[in-house]
Amino acid sequence: MSERKKDIIAVSILLLVIIIRFYPLIFQGYPLNPDAWKNYYPWRADYSESEIKSIFYDPNMEYGVWFPMVKDELANGNFPHWNQYSNCGTPLYANHLVPVFHLPFALALLAPSELVQATYAFIMVIFGTLFFYWFLRNWKLNQFVSTFGALAYFLNGWMFYVYPPEVATFIWLPAILLFHDRFLENDKILDAGLGALCVGQMLIAGYPIHVAHLFYFVLAYFIWRRFHKSFPWKTSVNRWIIVIIIMALGGALISSVQNYPTYKYMNFASRSLESEEKILETQGELIERKQNELEFTGRKFDLKNIISYQLIKRSSILRPNYSWDIMAGRQFTGSVVVCLGLIGLFIANRRFLAIKILFLVFSVLCYITPLYHVVERIVPGWSITPFMPWETFIFLFIFLAALGLDKLIRLDKRSVHAIVITALLFITQLVLLSVPKFPTFHSREIVFRWSPTTDSIVVVTYAVISSLILICIGFASNRLKLPRMITGFCLALFIFSGLMIHNYMYPWFDSKNPMPRTDSVQKIITTCDNGRIARYFPDNFHISRYERQNYIFPPNLPAKFKVMDVFGYDSLTLGNYRNFFRLSAPGTIYRDRIMLTLRGVDSLNPSGFFVQASGLRYCLSKDDDDVGKILGAPIVSEPIRIHRIETDSKPYARFIGEYELISEYDGNLRDDDFTHKILLLDRPKKQNGDILESNNSLQGLNSENIKMTRSNSKLEIEFDAPQDCILYVADTYHPLWRAKLDGEEVSIIEANYAFRAVVVPEGRHKLVMWYDSREVVAGGIASAVTLLVLILLCLIDKKTTKIQK
Repeated sequence: MSERKKDIIAVSILLLVIIIRFYPLIFQGYPLNPDAWKNYYPWRADYSESEIKSIFYDPNMEYGVWFPMVKDELANGNFPHWNQYSNCGTPLYANHLVPVFHLPFALALLAPSELVQATYAFIMVIFGTLFFYWFLRNWKLNQFVSTFGALAYFLNGWMFYVYPPEVATFIWLPAILLFHDRFLENDKILDAGLGALCVGQMLIAGYPIHVAHLFYFVLAYFIWRRFHKSFPWKTSVNRWIIVIIIMALGGALISSVQNYPTYKYMNFASRSLESEEKILETQGELIERKQNELEFTGRKFDLKNIISYQLIKRSSILRPNYSWDIMAGRQFTGSVVVCLGLIGLFIANRRFLAIKILFLVFSVLCYITPLYHVVERIVPGWSITPFMPWETFIFLFIFLAALGLDKLIRLDKRSVHAIVITALLFITQLVLLSVPKFPTFHSREIVFRWSPTTDSIVVVTYAVISSLILICIGFASNRLKLPRMITGFCLALFIFSGLMIHNYMYPWFDSKNPMPRTDSVQKIITTCDNGRIARYFPDNFHISRYERQNYIFPPNLPAKFKVMDVFGYDSLTLGNYRNFFRLSAPGTIYRDRIMLTLRGVDSLNPSGFFVQASGLRYCLSKDDDDVGKILGAPIVSEPIRIHRIETDSKPYARFIGEYELISEYDGNLRDDDFTHKILLLDRPKKQNGDILESNNSLQGLNSENIKMTRSNSKLEIEFDAPQDCILYVADTYHPLWRAKLDGEEVSIIEANYAFRAVVVPEGRHKLVMWYDSREVVAGGIASAVTLLVLILLCLIDKKTTKIQK
């Protein structure tokens, strides 16, 4: 059989496995787990009062709404310039969480609105799996080993489908390395151009905090590949350097259609790429912080218990379970991959020494937190991320696993390594499973409670099957007289066990059933009209990630009142400042408040609260009057309340005659009376240049004669002003918005900390406010020109090559 036919069979197997994993989407049309209430184990959906689970539903609730909103905007002919519902009005196209210029996302928009998120994940998984397969094939590994590696890449758990930015980062990594290696082999600019395109796609949709880690890994890989003596490339060093620049600069320029507007928005919001204050903790500070974080559990943690707890968390990669702790795990490689990765680490060819060293370096950075914080402080770029480089660690682990399997298959002598490591790993798993689990403290971590029947059967079955696979591989490596299909049998077992655990640990596809109305869930509803979301820090706008935070959700406070990550992503939580609503935008809040009360050891995750464009969103709090004190952790012993917020109404607007000039917004938000006057930084001017004087003649005036229509990037208001006054609109102020009054451009005033106002003359007029999209036009031009230049370079290089031949 030819190599091409073998590759076709291998790719078909990969696609079949992916289709099986996504069968609820493909064959049943199910969305990607949209229900926040759903219990982590499907057979326990009707949970008891003592077992209400925490589930990491933030991405589901966020993307499940944002993606359809973008699709609907495009379908209506509106480019999604402006997201008025969150992030203080971050334009959707300037938000890497809604990557309208990401190729897989653009394809996913062809699906029905409710299936965009699941389709996006499905397409990205196909991209990443096939790229990794061809990356391994380019290393001259056979089809069996490459298929194994690609399946491990797909089933490893880092393909966190419900969190697209991470998948969007992970899928392009093997592609970038692949096209770099192909350039070294073929010396064609076409490969450099494709590599630049992949870099651009990663920068458009990938998670910036992971891109920082990958930059150093990719650079080290490029240098090792080019200068290692066992790789005799024909490409000159100068040409190779030029290609590296093309890939880096070209990728950055290709992404400018989305990232240039983001950069401009960050400048307007006075934020930087560097994250806030970093902490280098001493041993005593670590203990004190842990005690403060965990004091609500009623347990005392000393140094011994903290170290034990960290060891158990860090060993999650060896355990047949799944950890939601972002800092410690969130991956599932399975014992087969772990074992083969260790084999590859010890017995892979010497030319892979650099890969082994990189693996050990990233392992240390992942597992030794204090050292990571040191690196974080001194290495340029790493300070933008609070996360450890798990994605690079997992990539290298799976790469080593493929090398280990390749080595085992090629061995002529008895493979003692496989047998010894298999036995040790199996014993280790049994020991780890028998160790009592500590409570879960991270806000995004699941507490597993193993049931005596179902869970135990699944885990034991998986461990046995994994061990059998390794034993079979060991026998196959000895070239004993076993059936010729032994390698295929091993691969089939790996697929079976991987899919079984994948579906068991990742019940992401939902049955579309509503929340069960059990006795433990008493659902009462509160409605808040026009609820907009923001963070507010009364005293300190630059805080460390470990500092306690208070939250409110007034109608879109500007970014200077917020601390967000580098591209406008809000991990929004608690809030209920009724006075601010009442005073800043009178009439926007209905007073009828009812709550959803949950009692139990665990609550629905109170760490993630995201606003949406239409429908409902929930906010968790302990108490109406003291919401800021709740901890961002899933274990809450007291009742908590979920407040429902409506977010699809028009902004509040009224005529204002009285205003107060202040030098800066430094007052207490709850002490300012916004009912009949507004706060301004500068004196308002009429169209003829005259100053509009403050007066209170409009107090109590009904503003029902104001009519408006709205889209994401445009607001049209028709009104009949009783006199020269200020038209105040409780909608987010942003410097990129412009306004025209009866066709003549006028200035928008920043009023009441966060909102817009325009000086208007007496009489009937029409005011149009729109978002100026010059940044996306400039970024789009830069991206288009870059693509054309790359195409031109490829054509010139191809023509030059033909002439030389």
